[in-house]
Formats: sequence, structure tokens, C-alpha cells
Amino acid sequence: MRKKRLIKKRILNEDFRFSSILVTRFINYLMFDGLKEKSTKIVYWVLEDIKKQVSNLGSLEILNQAIENIRPKLGLKAKRIGGGNVQVPFEMPYESSVKSALKSIISAARRMRQSRADSTKKSLSIEIINAFNKTGEAFKNNQNLQKMAIANLAYSFQKF
Repeated sequence: MRKKRLIKKRILNEDFRFSSILVTRFINYLMFDGLKEKSTKIVYWVLEDIKKQVSNLGSLEILNQAIENIRPKLGLKAKRIGGGNVQVPFEMPYESSVKSALKSIISAARRMRQSRADSTKKSLSIEIINAFNKTGEAFKNNQNLQKMAIANLAYSFQKF
């Protein structure tokens, strides 16, 4: 068990092409088995493909808007109350909600890749554009989470 001291937050460097910490986080979450160079190439290809498909905005603006569209505002935690487990809603901090949004985009793209036999690049770009347009699997997952949190607002008086 850890001692009660503060954990220093690791500071990420900006990526070289877009000078954005968000793109660096996206690369890190996409990385598998330590292949950062491969995930960097995939993310840069995806951002260039998005820029070609949606021509009126820049690729970084599209990524930011897509993440803002599917970023959950409320989250759920399980708490034992009166002999049963209850999902208690709580307001998610910005950093963890962005993490949840990025992970949901990546997992939806991986599921799409398995079902349609597309490449990771194509499925990621499709999922980001779908999130930008407020459609797609990642957006539906966020809406379901928000509906569950609103349905359990009766338990919101419980504190952790």
C-alpha cells in the first residue's frame, strides 16, 4: 500500500508536427507493445486523412471538437449501500474525461477494424469523423454513460 504522499504528475512533451500535448496523449494511448514510432505514423496519417476529408477545418481543430463531443461530463462509481452495490454519479475531472474520450475512440476503432477488416488508420479516421459529427460507436457509448448517470442521480448525495 502506498504512503500518503503526493504523486508527481508526469509532464508530457508536445509532439513535433502539431505542437500539441493532446496529440502526444493520443499517440501514447494508441501505442501497443512499446512501438511508439509506429503509433506516431498512424496518428499523423489519420490527422492528414481527416484534413483531406473535412476540408474547412484543420485536423487538430477537428480532433479537439471530436473529443469535446464525446467527453463524458459525469462518471459512475460503484458503492456498497445497504447490502447492494449502487452506481453513484460524480463529476469527472477534465483530464480523466479526455482520457476516457481518447480511449473510447481507440477501442471503437479497434472493434470496427475487427468487424470490417479495415486497417487501423482507416477505422481511426472514420471514428474521429463520426465523433466530430456526433455519430458513431464512441458517441453512443458516451450517451449511454450519461443516461445511466442521470438515471442514478438519486444516489448522488453519497460521497466517497
